[in-house]
Amino acid sequence: MPINKNIIYTAALVVTVLSAAIFVAKNQQLNKEKEALEKHYSVEKAILETQLDEILVKYDDLKLEHELVKEEKEALIQNVNKTNAKENTKLRFVSEKTTGGKIYNLKIRNEELEKEIAEIETQIISNKNKIAELKNDPLVEKVAIKELKAVNINARGVRVMSDLYKQDKPNKIQEIRVCFTLEGNEFVGKGHKKIYIQIVNPYNQVVSIDREKIEDEEGNVIKYSSKVNTPYNQKDTDVCAYVDLEKNRTVKGTYQVNLFYDFKKIGSTNYHYN
Repeated sequence: MPINKNIIYTAALVVTVLSAAIFVAKNQQLNKEKEALEKHYSVEKAILETQLDEILVKYDDLKLEHELVKEEKEALIQNVNKTNAKENTKLRFVSEKTTGGKIYNLKIRNEELEKEIAEIETQIISNKNKIAELKNDPLVEKVAIKELKAVNINARGVRVMSDLYKQDKPNKIQEIRVCFTLEGNEFVGKGHKKIYIQIVNPYNQVVSIDREKIEDEEGNVIKYSSKVNTPYNQKDTDVCAYVDLEKNRTVKGTYQVNLFYDFKKIGSTNYHYN
């Protein structure tokens, strides 16, 4: 009997080991198949996403093309309508071989001109109303102030012939003349505009005899060399100003000339002093 039990235990153990090995092998095979499927599905997903993106791009292109065709169609219809209107107008005229025919044609032409004038006047009134609405919009007014710009900025050195500078070298400049144009803008309020002129020498020093500066509520500071308070009536306004230079900061080289309005730089240029 003991021998039979050992045989049975051994056989059971072998079966268990084989079963476990088979289970492990099948599990590994299933894992490999799962990984292969996941990889396959991942590739398929990427392909589908790419195809979807292409479809969307083609859809957008077709949509844009459709809009362009629609616009061309509408423009063509408008041109046809205008042409038909002109043709119909021509039919209203008669032969000018007689005085009566000439008078009749002139009356027809006057009627057309009066109609065109009425349409233009209506459009002018509509545009004026829109401008008035924009001017009364606080947001538009705020943005418009920031859009004040200076163009045609020009700077050149000036030598002052006086006893005050008689000890200086003959080629020493004492002032810089800055001229510029404030661009006309109907959305910028009328009135005096205080423009600050900042001269920066080649050593990045602000040239300012009186050490002038402006500061806002947040503590931001801008040093400036001179300022000009000029009237502005929403049209191009030419402005010129003379900026006195500090002797110890007047050196040869390239100067930066900056213009500020309401803490915003509205223009700049360079002046080369040699």
